[in-house]
Amino acid sequence: MKSASLRALFGIILGSGACLCQANFGEGAPVSDAEILERYHVSMTRDGLAAALRQPNSGVRAQAALALAGKEEKGTAPAILSALSAEAFPGARIALALSAGILGADDGVVALRDMCGDPAWAPGLRMSAANAMLYLRRDDCLGSVLDVLRLHEDDQAVVSALCLLGRFQHVTADQAVQIRELISASLKSEGVTVRFYASRAFPQFGDYASLYALQGALAVEREDGVRKAIADAIKLLAQRLTAKR
Repeated sequence: MKSASLRALFGIILGSGACLCQANFGEGAPVSDAEILERYHVSMTRDGLAAALRQPNSGVRAQAALALAGKEEKGTAPAILSALSAEAFPGARIALALSAGILGADDGVVALRDMCGDPAWAPGLRMSAANAMLYLRRDDCLGSVLDVLRLHEDDQAVVSALCLLGRFQHVTADQAVQIRELISASLKSEGVTVRFYASRAFPQFGDYASLYALQGALAVEREDGVRKAIADAIKLLAQRLTAKR
């Protein structure tokens, strides 16, 4: 697990909306872990990073945990879980749970599952937790992603949810039906960005009814960027449906 990819994820944990669509977990951030933690005089040794889990700044605590995960310091998972149990800041909680999960601690995975499923959490934070769970190649948060799409209370969170859909590896037939219905509803959103990302999400899950929904959306769409996205989605979905014959 490259530390650069962990830095990128930390930035996304604190972000929202379309940034989840643009996640780059490969080569990454212009500022290294060492440079970030150096500002707080944190040593990049195992002991130095473990001590930083108790640092007053929540961002430093999160970065220290991610750095330990990037260095594959499996023996530090209990210390990270201890920090998680005392952590109040949601972004840091996600980073700590993710770090513990990367290091093989099941309690980190359980914590992320609880976060993405917690209706008391803001929808955007729930989607950040779902994003972290997907980073662990776990599909546990699909129901929570569908809940955010269904409630449609926060356009940025809805965009995040739309962007995450394509990364789930195990989708049942019933869930696929729900996904198509929810994407169709998002195509009718007043939010331009929601409509744009809804059109992009359709080809992977769409059927012939989805093709008609996209064609109907194109007929009434007035934003050029969204019109192009819908037209591209129609072309891609038609190709995929033809290939399945």
